[in-house]
Amino acid sequence: MRLGILKEIIQMALGSLRAHKLRSFLTLLGIMIGVMTVIGMVAIIQGLNRSVIGELESMGSDLIFVSKHEPIQMGHRSEEERQRKDLTFEDAMAIEKECPLVKAVAVDLLADLWVDIPIKYRNIKSHDALILGMNEKFPQVISVYLPEEGR
Repeated sequence: MRLGILKEIIQMALGSLRAHKLRSFLTLLGIMIGVMTVIGMVAIIQGLNRSVIGELESMGSDLIFVSKHEPIQMGHRSEEERQRKDLTFEDAMAIEKECPLVKAVAVDLLADLWVDIPIKYRNIKSHDALILGMNEKFPQVISVYLPEEGR
């Protein structure tokens, strides 16, 4: 008895699909586009995740960055944060000296981005410059290649 009902239900469904061919086709097309979109978005997100993880792993899992500012902040910095003392080169050397498990300390200094620093070479001037200074251990710690001389 149940097999007969199931057979009749399938026949009615197929008859409905045949009667409404355009509606069936558009429904099927919509489902395929939706599934492909979801698969595409998942692939993009997984690719971005791998990229970010690769970048983080290339820096090493044994690094600690010390700064007077919060690592990520939206908007203006608080008055308390702006009033914090700057970290000095002596602070970095004290960390290296006083912490025996620290292999190396890299120091970098970024010129204030809000101050216009003119750079001049002969008669050529530039005001759009980012100045970054670092000590000799920076490439070793951050795992980047820097030439010994020149550019």
